[in-house]
Amino acid sequence: MGAGNALSPEEKGKIETFTTAGWSQRRISKEIRRDKKAVLNYQRQLKSPRKKHQLGCKPKMTERMIRGLIIKARTGKFSARQLISVATNDFKVDIGVRRMQKIISNAPFIKYLKKLKAPKMSVDNKSDRVKFAHDHINKDQSFWSSIVFSDEKRFCLDGPDVYAHY
Repeated sequence: MGAGNALSPEEKGKIETFTTAGWSQRRISKEIRRDKKAVLNYQRQLKSPRKKHQLGCKPKMTERMIRGLIIKARTGKFSARQLISVATNDFKVDIGVRRMQKIISNAPFIKYLKKLKAPKMSVDNKSDRVKFAHDHINKDQSFWSSIVFSDEKRFCLDGPDVYAHY
């Protein structure tokens, strides 16, 4: 025996209303002119809706763990590889670097930027630069035209470059 027509949204609304009013299944089925079994099935569905089956493996990390890692990543002190050790120590979870990168990239308020690997200027370097500026402040144009400053920076003149640094 096949299934009948599906209940319309109006019929579902009437069943919900009459059920909360305390009507019997027989009275509801007569009122909406549907089978008593259809009313019974919809009332059961209201009490305990079906759970969706999860596809694939059960995830290793809960939403709470992911939020904790995102909070740590937001500080900017950890790389994805360092966050793996945090996940292992704090949450006792073993995940890979690529999974950690995906977790970070899915956070809407974190933007990935490549860091420029260079040492910060020391106090001596800063004082040497200031001394150089004071020593050469009164030089004329002919002196400066023969000087070329270079910090070995790579310039791309034909368009945007893939290496974005800050």
